[in-house]
Amino acid sequence: MAIPKQDDFYRFVLQIASDNGEQLSRQELFTETARVMAVSHEDRQEAYGGEWRVNKFEHRVDSAARTLRSAGLLDMPHRGQFQITQDGRNYLQDHVGCIRRRQLTELANRLRSQGDDDSSPVEPQKEDVREEILDEVDPQDLIREGYRQLSDELAEELLTSVRDMTPSRFEDLVADLLVKMGYGQQGERGPRSRDGGIDGVINQDALGLEKVYLQAKQWANPVPSPEITKFSGSLDQFGATKGVFITSSTFSRDAREAANNISRGNKFIRLIDGSELARLMIAHGVGVITEFTYEVKGLDENYFADI
Repeated sequence: MAIPKQDDFYRFVLQIASDNGEQLSRQELFTETARVMAVSHEDRQEAYGGEWRVNKFEHRVDSAARTLRSAGLLDMPHRGQFQITQDGRNYLQDHVGCIRRRQLTELANRLRSQGDDDSSPVEPQKEDVREEILDEVDPQDLIREGYRQLSDELAEELLTSVRDMTPSRFEDLVADLLVKMGYGQQGERGPRSRDGGIDGVINQDALGLEKVYLQAKQWANPVPSPEITKFSGSLDQFGATKGVFITSSTFSRDAREAANNISRGNKFIRLIDGSELARLMIAHGVGVITEFTYEVKGLDENYFADI
């Protein structure tokens, strides 16, 4: 499984501190969080990419601890040691479900406004190489990695929403996406019954002389190869040579091999799984909105050049 989202960590970290009762070291917090959240040893090795490497799991545990401490729910009696506060115990009792960062931020702001916030960001131990790396990293790398993390989390949220759609709405989404990608000016839904295995049609030109036929499978299990063969037969019925098969799940290895074999002939079948679907939706603005934009300025050397 993938590393859980940042918001998933706050309650677990706070609950672990509560269950422990005594002071908890940073390494103990890593170990217990991985155990309780069922994060495998392999997943614990995952790191953000780029020229610098930061362990993703440890980064999110550290971030959760810092945020909980700034909100007054965790304390750090000694360097690298964490302990739940009475406010933290009360918060666990009074709040059920996921604890979100915005809730903790509001609590931290309230503490600051009351003048009671004497906490500072969690100080790392000397062996905390992550913080040393972050001090030296290029800010542009930080921006790129932050953007990628936000995109990964958005992709997960999109797939969850896509899988909750009705089959009819999912077929509409597939047609909308292809049009946004530039495949035609108009998307048509295939007949809801007697569709011959076709869920949608994209006209690639104004007159509809060139068409792309769509198949949309809102499945939880991998799509097997017989479904690809059936789709190929449906294309033959319409005399079509181009098909796009999109699923909210994945394709089996045999299914991908079947599509590759068919595409060596006079037809071409493109497969898009759930992961790629979410990425394409983000890239082409389908089902997403722009929440904020950062404009990064650079020096205009021409302005200062001698004329």
